[in-house]
Amino acid sequence: MALTSASYTPQAPLELRSPSSSSGLVPLRRRQAWFPFVGGRTRSSSAPQPLELCPTKLSFAALPSAFDQLAPAPASENEKREIEEEAGGRGAGQRELGVGFISIKCCGGKGQTDSSSITWISDDQWYPDETGCQSIARASPDNYTTGHDKVRYFYIGNAEKRCYSLPTTPDHDYLIRGTFPFSNTVLGSESPTFDVLVGVTPIGLVDSSGESQVESIFRATDQYTDFCLVQETGDPYISQIELRPLYDDSSYLDGKDSAVLLKLVDRVDLGNSGNTIRFPDDPNDRLWTSPDTERVSLSAITAINNTISKAAAKVPLKVLETAITNEYSFQFLYIDLETRDCNYTIFLHFFELDDNVRPGQRVFDIYLNNEKQKANFDIREKGSNYSEVALNVTANGSLNLTLARVENRSKFGPILNAYEIMQIRKWVQGTNQRDVRVMDRVKDGLLQQNKENKKLEGWSGDPCQPSSWDGLACHYSNGSTIITKLDISSSQLLGQIPTVISQLTYLKELNLSNNGFTGKIPEFPRSSMLTAVDLSYNDLSGSLPGTLVTLPHLTTLNFGCNVHVSADPSTFNRSRLTTEYDILHMFQSVLYFNLASGDSAYFNDFCCSGLTFLHTFAERCIIHRDVKSSNILLDHSMNAKVADFGFSKYAPQEGDSGASLEVRGTAGYLDPEYYSTQHLTAKSDVFSFGVVLLEIISGREPLNIQRPRNEWSLVEWAKPYIRESRIDEIVDPGIKGGYHAEAMWRVVEVSLACIETFSAYRPCMPDIVRELEDALIIENNASEYMKSLDSIGGYSLGGSNRFSIAMKPPVLPPPPPTPPEPSPVNPQSMASVAPR
Repeated sequence: MALTSASYTPQAPLELRSPSSSSGLVPLRRRQAWFPFVGGRTRSSSAPQPLELCPTKLSFAALPSAFDQLAPAPASENEKREIEEEAGGRGAGQRELGVGFISIKCCGGKGQTDSSSITWISDDQWYPDETGCQSIARASPDNYTTGHDKVRYFYIGNAEKRCYSLPTTPDHDYLIRGTFPFSNTVLGSESPTFDVLVGVTPIGLVDSSGESQVESIFRATDQYTDFCLVQETGDPYISQIELRPLYDDSSYLDGKDSAVLLKLVDRVDLGNSGNTIRFPDDPNDRLWTSPDTERVSLSAITAINNTISKAAAKVPLKVLETAITNEYSFQFLYIDLETRDCNYTIFLHFFELDDNVRPGQRVFDIYLNNEKQKANFDIREKGSNYSEVALNVTANGSLNLTLARVENRSKFGPILNAYEIMQIRKWVQGTNQRDVRVMDRVKDGLLQQNKENKKLEGWSGDPCQPSSWDGLACHYSNGSTIITKLDISSSQLLGQIPTVISQLTYLKELNLSNNGFTGKIPEFPRSSMLTAVDLSYNDLSGSLPGTLVTLPHLTTLNFGCNVHVSADPSTFNRSRLTTEYDILHMFQSVLYFNLASGDSAYFNDFCCSGLTFLHTFAERCIIHRDVKSSNILLDHSMNAKVADFGFSKYAPQEGDSGASLEVRGTAGYLDPEYYSTQHLTAKSDVFSFGVVLLEIISGREPLNIQRPRNEWSLVEWAKPYIRESRIDEIVDPGIKGGYHAEAMWRVVEVSLACIETFSAYRPCMPDIVRELEDALIIENNASEYMKSLDSIGGYSLGGSNRFSIAMKPPVLPPPPPTPPEPSPVNPQSMASVAPR
């Protein structure tokens, strides 16, 4: 590509040749063992100008100190110890690399030291699972890789990410590099395509089309920086990660805040035909590669090779020992850049290797995309033999760099030792740092009891960007992304709720329901923004914290089905808070109204299902001990829920005493066998539930001493009528004629079975559920059901045996000589029962 400027005349293209070429081009060589530093000066005291994101000019002052005297800033013992712990420990030689010098081989072993004296660690402290590790079959590695033959694949869904969280120091500059080797042997049916991110800022796209490295220079904003892979198609993979702290001589981000980062496009050591130069020759471990001959369009090039002992330079001495020159001009062409307007910074490194050249004898112009960026440039103009130039340009798809001699003024043509091309990218602000730290601690707390939980495996990197973690909802507010919702319901999580969860400042919705959380419910600060909390269906214990129920913004609180949680509704913030107590009506308060029998059967079934859940609880049977109509709540849809578990306890097991220290219950509902023997079983709840059924049928209270003496106890009053099949005598007059006789008989017979004096004759709750379901079917579809009875036949409590209670009467020992079964119950003698 030829420039149109009249400041130089392009020469005919010639073949590019290396110093070892047998051509007649003779490399210029130094005649001294080392070239003395001429006229060095200190760094300019004036502050460098900010680099704008549009094309501008920017020059950098040379450093005063000799390159071989550069050393990392001293680190405290705590810093060294912390980074050694992060990196899995290092030897004495590795400590010379400085704090933050981390080299990771994915799926590799620990403590491997390569020929460059770099010690590599495994990534098992980030991803201990080896299911994604694969060996690769590929050609021998190029001269800038370590020859690592394994990659880690991440089998994740669309737009999911996996990250490596690396320790960094805020406001310090770092180089980070990822290696992505190519191999057909590990590619699936869909070729992987994925984004590479530093924090939440994209720095590259890997498409598995070949061996690739993605490198960036950034300024850390926090104590940890994430290096992430975000899936687009196929499964993302990676082989190596390298994090390098840049020392004080680095000027890549001078004059800029943390609003930008630099993505490496190319870094070239001109005149070098050998191996890539890196650590230890370059303390920053930049990879200086030999030039690509296809990029040099004017190639009448002389390669210069010399040995340098000292130089005030920002690049390795070995890089400055070689250069290319031409009598007139040379040009570098890049035609594979991104096809959109992007901002670039080009760093040019010059070192005059010919001691015959005096100031004013090598003067040339520098062009970018045919526009003169620097005129009459002279390396030795200011007395130094080293100079660095930084130029900014906006390019779309292609970029050319041209150096051309100034005609009629310069004796020698242009020279260039090395150059770097960096794309400027805007730093994307991540999620509010406080929220990030809290969520990291929440994740760590949950992982203690849920190490292989699938949901938690996907919690990697920034919680909200570029896509939020599963279960999180985020919102952009006041220049920052905040977490407003955490929903990890039905995630099979165990253990205690992390108390740090209360520190999510902007959280409005919290749903932890349908898990296996245990322990106490965390306290919440008064400043919490929570409006809705769901803790239901766990195994939490203790009381609801007063700080939770009185939160100023809380409007909905659900804590049902936590059998060991107690709550005092009188402490709730009634001006705002709605709980299940508010949306549920007490069953007893509507029981004595005229209910349709269908509704009665419906909430009978729901209540029965709740008790069945308790009695068949996976860990151990739970006995409610205080089943009564006032402890059954109904919502607006007539769904029943069992409430008030203050007296609940686990059923006795083998080895237990088998007796309760204190009888608990309510007069009228209390199992007489439990009262007399103090032996607690699940059948005690069955008796109480039978009394509730009788309440529904009759519309009477279980105990009413205002009635005639033979009617004080509902149980004793109803038994004779039921046994004589005179159920019309006990059915609430308010629902007579509004029920199906067969369905009513089923419910009556279930209640009679439940209130048997001896618990051995009572059915269990699953049998009761089946019978009540049968009654509900009869009530809802009487004619079809009666036809099915004719075709099925058989015997049950009331007819069909499809859901019937089938029990073998047990063989009981003769009853002990104890007083006969109490009838009726004397309320005053039941004082210890603590009626409520």
